[in-house]
Amino acid sequence: MERTPKGAVIDASVAAKWFIPEEDSDKASKIMRKYSDGRIDLYAPDLLIYEVANVLRYRSDVTNEILTDNIENLFKLQLNLIPPSTDIMSEAAARARALDLSIYDACYMVIAETLATNLITADTGLRKMQEHQNSFPPEEPRRGMGHSLGKDNHDLNLVMS
Repeated sequence: MERTPKGAVIDASVAAKWFIPEEDSDKASKIMRKYSDGRIDLYAPDLLIYEVANVLRYRSDVTNEILTDNIENLFKLQLNLIPPSTDIMSEAAARARALDLSIYDACYMVIAETLATNLITADTGLRKMQEHQNSFPPEEPRRGMGHSLGKDNHDLNLVMS
């Protein structure tokens, strides 16, 4: 199946950078601008909301008021949030065990594969896992087993899915 040229799955490591000034926040902001301008569609499992809220909650520089405002703003973005399903969770559970990943990370991978689109992550561990997975030819064709664009990519670590 071909990749959706106008869509991408983002993980919480990217979305959190929209609210927290840190390394690569500028790159995450570029992705947000492309989404806001309608140049790309962004997808994520609905757990992204919980993960971003949790990241913000543990930041000592984020007051309760800022936390509440940021969560509200995350909802206002109207990202294409994918609810859990039996198929997604079954595949994510199998993938998590096979690759020694969290169910959370596996959900992002599985959704990118299901949508035949790209996964954008700032999580070096997830990127490396995807690269490692790509170094072995699959026994049967599988979507989502792409590669990282590495240093030439200006939009964080794009993991082809």
